[in-house]
Amino acid sequence: MRASYNAIIKMFLPWVYKTITLLFLLHLLVNMSEWWGEWEYKAGDYIGAELPGGGYIEGEIKEVINDPQKGILTLVLDNGWRVYPIEYQRSGVGNKVVKYFPKNDKKTIDDLPLNETQKRYVLEWLAWKFYDLLLKLGTEDGYCKSYDPLLIEDDKCHSYVFDLDDGGRHHPYKNLREIEDRLFNEVVKRIKEESVH
Repeated sequence: MRASYNAIIKMFLPWVYKTITLLFLLHLLVNMSEWWGEWEYKAGDYIGAELPGGGYIEGEIKEVINDPQKGILTLVLDNGWRVYPIEYQRSGVGNKVVKYFPKNDKKTIDDLPLNETQKRYVLEWLAWKFYDLLLKLGTEDGYCKSYDPLLIEDDKCHSYVFDLDDGGRHHPYKNLREIEDRLFNEVVKRIKEESVH
């Protein structure tokens, strides 16, 4: 009887070893795939990260350096700084990314990594560019007020050049995205109307 048990063990032991080895390799492959797989971050994305000493940096990613053997991901920013997102460091030591704007998502004023005042300046600059365009196309006469083409304040924006869907000079708004949409739609409409004449 004892001999038959030994024979059964000898028969199944290589199978058990192979199964354990296969499971171990599968486990390694699954765990390593996070280091070899697609990264969340791409060149052109905009990030902000906390530094280990309590500082903070942000910028646009110019290069993504992947070292799967060491388990390190390095993001080189446009300002020369390097960020090591902690979630992609095998050692568990790195920078905590606290702000992230994928490149493809920068489609509206809300998506820009700027504070409220900076976003207002961007919209006012955009209004100047639209105003210049309308002047060059001959759809605008150049007569304007001192606050033109656009001045954005806390509760209203002011424009003599642009009606912004309400026909007045002083325009209440809910958020900056509303101003952006109104401004863009009005310029498109005026260009289309001029092209018909």
